[in-house]
Amino acid sequence: MMENSNRLPLQVINARRFSWSGREGVSEASDLPGLRPSRIFKDACDWGFNVHSPATGRTVTFAHSGNERDGEGELTAEVFRDIEDLGLTIKIFND
Repeated sequence: MMENSNRLPLQVINARRFSWSGREGVSEASDLPGLRPSRIFKDACDWGFNVHSPATGRTVTFAHSGNERDGEGELTAEVFRDIEDLGLTIKIFND
């Protein structure tokens, strides 16, 4: 990834904090008590966090892409997608 001077520093989460199935990582919010997504760029409202894979040594930025709700409108999960178009998704379930 090319360095972007418009990027803001983000929190880094270990990829092992998520259960992975294919290209999707999932976790419950209570298992990520220190997670504080924040703005990714100085000039945009995108917000998210970085995930670092100890297995590959790579760090990937994930941006919030939407929410999932149940039939009563209650938030069930927040969905984040990688900003590099790698096809990676993270779901954090509201428990």
